[in-house]
Amino acid sequence: MDLPDEMAKKEEIPYLVNILLSGNQSLQVQVTQRLQSIALHDSDRNSYTYQLFLAPLVVMVKSPLFETSLIAWEALNKLVKSSPQMRDELLKIGFVETVRYSLTDKYTPVHVQTNLLDIIIQLLLNEADSSGMGLLVNVLLNKIASENEEQIEAEV
Repeated sequence: MDLPDEMAKKEEIPYLVNILLSGNQSLQVQVTQRLQSIALHDSDRNSYTYQLFLAPLVVMVKSPLFETSLIAWEALNKLVKSSPQMRDELLKIGFVETVRYSLTDKYTPVHVQTNLLDIIIQLLLNEADSSGMGLLVNVLLNKIASENEEQIEAEV
């Protein structure tokens, strides 16, 4: 049976996620920190709980607003560095595919691409399963090649 404070945490999560996704930047930092605290100290270690924390952060890191993306990037970096379970769940919810799509989408802001790639680097540095990340190498090589072609055309 759940202890009272554990139930309070579980009931608090949807409320915090709604605030996080509302776009209120003044509250996003506080809510993100609270979610991180719950995630890192929660005794209920199951996949569903981790996904509740990670999904809104992945949405936020893709924000065209630099500040929102930065807040989510900081939170994801902290979670990736602190928790092997968070690393595993981030990969399970399709983070690599999200990064791949963002790198190929010409409308994705550069700060979003940079933040996503930095999280991939942190995943690799913190020994996350890299088997699905091979797809990113081809995407990055194609991106470099197309940027080089654009640069050559601009010079001519």
